[in-house]
Amino acid sequence: MAQLRRPRATALALSLATGALVGFVPAITAHGAARTWINSGGGLYDTPANWSTGNLPLPADNAIFNLFSPYTVSFTTPRSITNAVVTGDNTTWNLGGTTYTITAASMLALTVGQNATDIAQLTMQSGTVSAVSGTVGVSASSRGTLSISSGATVNFSSTLNVGSAGFGTLNINNGGAFSAKQCSIAAGAGAAGSVLVSGAGSIFSTNGVNGCIIGNAGAGSFALAPNTSASTTGVTLANLPASSGIASINNASWTNSSGLNIGNFGGATLNLSHGTLTTDQLSLGNEAGSLGVATLAFSSVINCSSSLAVASLGNATVTIDSASTMTAGTAVVAAGSASQGELNINATGSSLSVSGMLTVAGSDGSNGAVNITNGGSLSTGGANVAPSTGSIGTVNLNGAGSRWTCNGPLRVGGNGVMFGSGTVSIGPGASLTVAAAESLHLYLTGAVNLTGGTLSVGSINYAGGLFNFSAGTLIFTGSNFAIAANTALGQTVDLGAGKTVTVTGAATIAQGAMLRTSGGNFSAGSLINSGEILLSSQSSLLSAPIANSGLIHGDGRISGALTNSSGGEVRASSGQRIAFQNDIAGNSNSGSITLFGGIVEFDHLLTTTGRITGRGTLIGHGAISNSGTIALSAGTSDVIGALTNLASGKTIITGGSTSTFFDDVTNIAGSEFRVSTASTAVFLGNVTGLSAFTGPGTKDFEGGASGLMINTTNGSTIVGPDGNLSVGFIRDGSLHVEGAATITPSGSSANVSCVGTLNIAGGAIPVGTLDLNDNDLITTSTPKSLIESQIKFARNGGLRDRAGITSTAAKNRPQHSTTLGVLSGAEYRSIHGPSIAFDGFSVADSDVLVKYTYYGDTDLNGIIDFDDYSRIDAGFNNNRTGWMNGDSDLNGIVDFDDYSLVDLAFNTQSGTLRRAMQFLDGSDRSDRGMNLPSLELVQLHLAQFGETYATSFLHAVPEPTSAAIVLGGLAASAASRRRRSV
Repeated sequence: MAQLRRPRATALALSLATGALVGFVPAITAHGAARTWINSGGGLYDTPANWSTGNLPLPADNAIFNLFSPYTVSFTTPRSITNAVVTGDNTTWNLGGTTYTITAASMLALTVGQNATDIAQLTMQSGTVSAVSGTVGVSASSRGTLSISSGATVNFSSTLNVGSAGFGTLNINNGGAFSAKQCSIAAGAGAAGSVLVSGAGSIFSTNGVNGCIIGNAGAGSFALAPNTSASTTGVTLANLPASSGIASINNASWTNSSGLNIGNFGGATLNLSHGTLTTDQLSLGNEAGSLGVATLAFSSVINCSSSLAVASLGNATVTIDSASTMTAGTAVVAAGSASQGELNINATGSSLSVSGMLTVAGSDGSNGAVNITNGGSLSTGGANVAPSTGSIGTVNLNGAGSRWTCNGPLRVGGNGVMFGSGTVSIGPGASLTVAAAESLHLYLTGAVNLTGGTLSVGSINYAGGLFNFSAGTLIFTGSNFAIAANTALGQTVDLGAGKTVTVTGAATIAQGAMLRTSGGNFSAGSLINSGEILLSSQSSLLSAPIANSGLIHGDGRISGALTNSSGGEVRASSGQRIAFQNDIAGNSNSGSITLFGGIVEFDHLLTTTGRITGRGTLIGHGAISNSGTIALSAGTSDVIGALTNLASGKTIITGGSTSTFFDDVTNIAGSEFRVSTASTAVFLGNVTGLSAFTGPGTKDFEGGASGLMINTTNGSTIVGPDGNLSVGFIRDGSLHVEGAATITPSGSSANVSCVGTLNIAGGAIPVGTLDLNDNDLITTSTPKSLIESQIKFARNGGLRDRAGITSTAAKNRPQHSTTLGVLSGAEYRSIHGPSIAFDGFSVADSDVLVKYTYYGDTDLNGIIDFDDYSRIDAGFNNNRTGWMNGDSDLNGIVDFDDYSLVDLAFNTQSGTLRRAMQFLDGSDRSDRGMNLPSLELVQLHLAQFGETYATSFLHAVPEPTSAAIVLGGLAASAASRRRRSV
């Protein structure tokens, strides 16, 4: 139990309680006489005729005032008397600035209202009265009123009793001043006494130990009216059993340099309204059976330099209301056994500040309650709630702005040795803050209820007890927080709507433990998860960088970067979305990210060396860097964000799934992008590193794509309407082109493209483009006629400005002497034999071979020779068609146009193009230099077909300026490029 200083009844108080003064009639001392005032009209004190003996009272005499009528006694000089008694009068002493001294060392030295029938009033004005002691209302039923007014000062060197056995009143008003060693108000049983201090500048003061007793054995009251003050050295209200005391401070100040006891054995009330009280100790409900009540209202102030005790051994209530404040060194609510105490702090601006410890229910059998409501505030240096076995202590916080700041440890339900029933409840709008360096200690019989407010603690030292978190915000400001077995929050923390946990430092979720956010929020400086995190609502937010070796799954947002270790898993099922936001530092995955139809999203870079598997949506707004494995299977998946497969990275599309990559995909050398059987990868962004592709599935390029090669051999490649594929060669089961596919210039047989089925969108009138440049093509399952029609459509009479199968290399060749030649496999084998290869590939009869070569290269051997002209002549003479028969422009006939194209090519090949053009344009039709085979053929065909042949030949050659440049270059190297003669 808390150690308390409780007042004891003084000898005076005990004697008064026995009624020793009841009925007392003062006796005239042996050496003095009784002098009675006889002038009912009043007059001068110094006029002998105003006194019963005709003589002025001497210092040894007793002055008696008992005329039972109102009058004024005026003083002109200082006077001294032994005793002064006012019985039935309404007497005013106008002291005239002098001093009236009463010298008897008796409680009745000054008596106002002596006998049972007395109704006595004494008013002092304009001077000083000095006495040892005095009594107002001596006998039972007597009534006495002492008024100190209008500049009067009354000093008692010992005691003034106001209501000894009767009814006593002390009025200090209009600037009056009262001082005594002790003032006892309602000293005896059945007595009633009141003190009223009113009027600006009026003062009440005592200077003795326990100098003011308000209701010693009777009913006492004490009131400070506006602009007055009191100074005391110890105060007790309701001192003895059955006594009562009331004190009020209204817009006034009271300074007490010792203890202030409200309800020692009796019942007492202290009321402040705009008042200020400064005291050493404040104690209410001191002894068993006592009752103490204190109410502070309207910005009142109580400052206790020592301790505050609300119910030491009895019952007590303190209410701090309407912006009032109180301070104390220490405080206890319900200190002793069987005590019951209540502390109420209500309304915005109302506060109690305790620099030391607050104890609520300090002993076995005690029952204490603290209520902080509607914006009230409590500050303590530490607190114990029900620290003793058998004690019951509660602290309730409720209402917007209500708060408790505990700057030391807070112990609830015990002290580690003894255990009481302690409860702390934080309701909506309220807050409890335990300093960061301190802990909330929750013992076996304690309970903390967080039902809508805010609890901020350094940590929770859990030793059993109940932590009920149904709503509100829980803040941990210390260095350690764990969700684990044998902790306050338990092994499973469920943050439903309206529940938030904030950890300023590091947080840990132990193995086997779970954090579930189902509409609530969790944040931490950092989070280590070895257990399970279940996000159950997109309204949930988990804010922390996470080092995960457990499981994260569900539907919610995580504000912070992810480090997913080898044992960690992030999982999103159908209809779920896990979003990592504000992850500026980037995310890493060396464990597993599993898509079960859901979405996993990262605002910033995801670096993965682990596995990403399943079906669903993977979003990496800041790009995805893969050195591990991404395997998307059995369904539809979307990958949003630039993907880079590093040297050891694998991306696998399998299980008959379709995966769409919305942004750029970069495959670094050594990586693999596998599209398995019946699976499709759709690319909407730019793709580089095409050589990384493997597998028999479908690759659908709807954007740009480039790389050394596509060499999946038995897969399928699609180039969509907006696709633009640029590659060294394509070797695949099928190629479907709606956009543009370009084979980069090489001229090497090593870059031959091989596809099973070639499908150029639009068929014979194509809308897609396959640009072979200077490369060859083999198709195994495409009709030759379709290939021919698409080459012809693209050639467009030599302009090469339309879709289809084209050659930019042929278009840009200065001599316009090359094109794309077409043979079936059967034709090719009929010329070269059944075992012949084409660019290193074996040839079947059903194959279609396309070669970049000279016009007229009928056998696709890359040159024009006798064999070619022989086939062309046979084709012409026998009305044959097709490339093998000399139909170089694939228009379905062999005519002079074909001869002109072939001769152009042959002269280009032979280096004689300049002379051929001079001959055909008529500038030199002589035989000069025309004895070479290529030129002889020009002469022959001009003679055979006439000028239409010449026109066709010249039309195929570039503009004159370009031709001059070209021909000049050809002349220098003609000899080295001549073929055998025809």
